Amino acid sequence: MIIESLSPPQGPMSGGTWVTVKAKGFATGAKWLLGKSRAPTRVKDAQTLLVLTPVGLAGDVDLQVQQSSLVSIKGRAFPNHLAQARNWQTTAMLGDGTLLVIGGNLSVAPNDCALPGWQPTSAVERIDPVAGTVVAFDSLPDNNFVMTAATMQDGSVVSAGGASCGGGNASPYFYFLQGEPPPQ
Repeated sequence: MIIESLSPPQGPMSGGTWVTVKAKGFATGAKWLLGKSRAPTRVKDAQTLLVLTPVGLAGDVDLQVQQSSLVSIKGRAFPNHLAQARNWQTTAMLGDGTLLVIGGNLSVAPNDCALPGWQPTSAVERIDPVAGTVVAFDSLPDNNFVMTAATMQDGSVVSAGGASCGGGNASPYFYFLQGEPPPQ
């Protein structure tokens, strides 16, 4: 079994995208997975099938087919992620159902700024889980991680606390989604 291509090569986190897969040597009844999630399939012809993406795919996921004792994997076949993968970020839900992902750490090192590879970020991205879009937003004034965030009644988001590798950063930072400048 050989997986040759996928189209489209990505889709929304809400799932529901029919992906055309070109492959050789597969048989009806094979089990197809995107990441760890089983994906329903429809055979179009001997070399083409349609795979329905499941809800909640995150990161670059593998496409895998299991047929009897044979397994074929196309690694990182279906990307679906933030522009900057990270940990130790904070997230605020906005009134329209989108999410603001704020700051975080770009490396996989433990929580120790002295270790090589520890990379706090000032990146802020807005995720629309229904449309499956990720859009860069105005960055934090400093690289920051492990902070907290709250959505206010007027739709603004306040992010406060946290730390950066240059020392603590307890100053609050306000986001105004209509493009207004932060308060002084």
